[in-house]
Amino acid sequence: MAVSYKDHPHDFGLISLILHWLNAILILMICFSGRQIQNPTSTLTQAEVLAVHTNVALLAIPIIIIRIIWRTYQGYPMPKQTNKYRKSIKFYNYFLFFLIVASYLSALYITSFNLFEIIKIDEAILSNETKALSMHQFIGIAIYFALLIHILGASKQILMSKGSYSKRMISLRDEN
Repeated sequence: MAVSYKDHPHDFGLISLILHWLNAILILMICFSGRQIQNPTSTLTQAEVLAVHTNVALLAIPIIIIRIIWRTYQGYPMPKQTNKYRKSIKFYNYFLFFLIVASYLSALYITSFNLFEIIKIDEAILSNETKALSMHQFIGIAIYFALLIHILGASKQILMSKGSYSKRMISLRDEN
């Protein structure tokens, strides 16, 4: 079987699979490290966990951009059979992407307060920093639940659907 790097009309190619799973792993690492910031373990300090969280998030940015460019260039393979949930799945994927972008924007907003700490501005700024942190945490919780729904939906599709189209993100196209 020849490995196809590009997508086919109904199947994902190797590049799409790699970008999807690399993004998935990085986003899960960001979520888990974000959760650990407030609950550091005995082996890592809060600052060390924050450094992991920040660095993995920064690493994910170019991978996400590459995936968006690749998807724009390739288009999106359509399922072989019509799916009554296709429009809602597409909307859901955009919603998940929106949450990820909102998370990055809220993180940038939080980091902007570090500048104010250098010049020692009043207590109102610290109150705003706390609100920004709460917003970022809320978005993080929303991402947790959105990812859980995504994983459950994909698992249902893989385990209960009868067509091979349901397994498009876990294996390459069969050439048979």
